[in-house]
Amino acid sequence: LLAPSEGGMLQRFIEGSTLYEGSVGNFYSPFETPENSDDEDEDICEDSGVKIPKRFKRKKDHPLTEQEAEYIKMGEEMLTSAWRTLNSIDWKLEKQLENGDRVQVKQVNGKKVFRLTGYVNISPRQLLEELFYKIEQVPTWNPTLVDCRTIQPIDEHTDISYQVCAEAGGGVVSTRDFVNLRHWAVVEGAYVSAGGSITHPAMPPQHKKVRGENGPGCFAMRPVEGDPDLCLFQWLLDTDLKGWIPQSIIDKALSGAQFDYIAHIRTRAASLATEGLNTSVASCVDIVGQTGT
Repeated sequence: LLAPSEGGMLQRFIEGSTLYEGSVGNFYSPFETPENSDDEDEDICEDSGVKIPKRFKRKKDHPLTEQEAEYIKMGEEMLTSAWRTLNSIDWKLEKQLENGDRVQVKQVNGKKVFRLTGYVNISPRQLLEELFYKIEQVPTWNPTLVDCRTIQPIDEHTDISYQVCAEAGGGVVSTRDFVNLRHWAVVEGAYVSAGGSITHPAMPPQHKKVRGENGPGCFAMRPVEGDPDLCLFQWLLDTDLKGWIPQSIIDKALSGAQFDYIAHIRTRAASLATEGLNTSVASCVDIVGQTGT
């Protein structure tokens, strides 16, 4: 994977770079920075209607560096690859819950990948905003993640993030952390946030944490005709947890993590509904027409 050039990028972080409308100089503690507050300025993306925080807006007098342009290209390629896999055929059912949520699996390039599918009563656009631009808040409502932070915003659609996952499989799978390049776009009407592992000088391997590796994966939020506040949520997961773990335990842990994730998204949607944001709790039950075979 592409590694940033030595010195320049990391040095800019150390010195408190302000390449963007919002400073990223304090990126290690995003909750303490003004640009991550709930009332930070937002711009509306004309094409998608997505609210983009000020810290993702580049200053007009700071064009993309060669490295940053390469990051964007890599992000676009990851999204294309993940979207293709997500919509491919020959998926096999791994497990389905009573409410209709299901996890399917298939082999891709010799690796087992997982696809979660379920319905959530929240608009695709709003869920994209929650999962992409409000990543630092995710651990407050999703206990499967211990830590999430933005390491480097690249542009309005691209960033590099750091995530620490909680133990899984009843503690059999210890804490893993990941450094991911992320990129989102609207594809065929769906809001798609894709990503994959990358190296970054600001977040080298951490003490007492196993650094996992993600292949191209994505969240896809598809609109449902006739209901603007309902979306079909899908999660393509292609990950290598590293370490010596039997595949059967990995399979159980990953599918369980996906079911937990969508359950926590529904809880978050319920919380947003109480805040008057025109969302409500949903379940897959009684909703027909799930995609995939």
